[in-house]
Amino acid sequence: MSEKLSKILTDEQIEKMTFKEIIEAIEEIKKALYSNEVEVEMQLELYSKAIKLISKGREKLAYIKSEKERIDAEYESFVKKLEESES
Repeated sequence: MSEKLSKILTDEQIEKMTFKEIIEAIEEIKKALYSNEVEVEMQLELYSKAIKLISKGREKLAYIKSEKERIDAEYESFVKKLEESES
């Protein structure tokens, strides 16, 4: 499974993954690394993929956070205008 996971996950595919898919892939890599059945060379490949996945996941979380903040600001502005119009 670990060799398959390493070959399947190209950089282009990682770019297109959802946050949930990223977490699932990291979990699969974690299982493979802790299994002690993976050769050292494959462990290094999997570790590299995990770092790329973690980086992409953090990037997605940062985007989600900024979008939430933008939406919250729009809502606060809407509520403020609503309150002002009712006064």
